[in-house]
Amino acid sequence: MIDLSLFQTNVANPTFISTAYAMLLAFILGCLLAFTYEKTTAEIRLSHHFLQALILGAIVAATVMHAIGDSLARGLGMLGALAIIRFRTSINNPRNIIFMFAALATGIACGVYGFNAAFAGVMSFCGAAFMLRYSPFGKTQELGSIRFKRDRENSFDEQEIEAILLRFCKRIELSQLQLSVEEFTERELFRYEYIMVLKPKAKEEDLMEAIMATGVLFNVRINRKQQTEVL
Repeated sequence: MIDLSLFQTNVANPTFISTAYAMLLAFILGCLLAFTYEKTTAEIRLSHHFLQALILGAIVAATVMHAIGDSLARGLGMLGALAIIRFRTSINNPRNIIFMFAALATGIACGVYGFNAAFAGVMSFCGAAFMLRYSPFGKTQELGSIRFKRDRENSFDEQEIEAILLRFCKRIELSQLQLSVEEFTERELFRYEYIMVLKPKAKEEDLMEAIMATGVLFNVRINRKQQTEVL
């Protein structure tokens, strides 16, 4: 591990060498977190701003901890200053939030000279991220929705519809059921929408053909998008 005695660290009055070393280590570990995120994420649209935020966040956290030191007054003042700033950026993916917390925690550890904790923590975090990415928890699934209609006069019920869907899907959920009347023909129609997760070897074309083969269901449309189950 890292020998802290070489830098004569003092939280209240840090030396220039110790401060430079803390910032450099925060930068290196932040880069490692960004590299790990880039290689393990399943998102198609990769934000380079987020990758830079991971690196810069670690440096900022280390700087803040250096500025506060052991002073309670500085800590309260920093909280007051941060309370003025309104952070409106929303992060929808919980995995991205965890990486951001990891970057901030790394910077905090470097800022208080917890170099061993920072190094061991980042190594453990990155190793776990790679393991989860290539484990069953990191496999992506095809999540989509299927829509179709049927005449109200036909007695085709939901159990028969779901039996067809389950031949091709691992999971299904009825998200919308609507009864409407066509404007010109005045036919009463049921409109179905199911959220589905296809089986690994199932094809959307075969599912659509099976729906159309009933002779009762029509206007079949499938929308799909990617869903990841990685942490």
